[in-house]
Amino acid sequence: MATQPTAFGVLLKHFRVRAYLTQAKLAEHAGLSVDAIIKLEHGKRQAPRCDTVLILGRALGLTAQDQHVLQDAARPPARLCDLVPKFCANGQKAGVIGRVVVVEQGRQ
Repeated sequence: MATQPTAFGVLLKHFRVRAYLTQAKLAEHAGLSVDAIIKLEHGKRQAPRCDTVLILGRALGLTAQDQHVLQDAARPPARLCDLVPKFCANGQKAGVIGRVVVVEQGRQ
């Protein structure tokens, strides 16, 4: 079964090509394996670690804005069940959005 490229993989390839780097050169500059770059670009690794994204951004010479775009693309999308409010034992509403817990304070 073929894997579809992710938004992160498409962006990574775009930034790599724009920087005139081969996968091998990017891997060398970032201290990663060529196989890791290929897997990221092709979507076989879908959730790169934050430090890996930062290293790739530096190796690509990204601007702060482009680095943020790449970091946002690396975050997995929130699942619908994460957006549905849940209730804590004390009656407060809470939900998880991505990796952030949001607690709604009750009215007094």
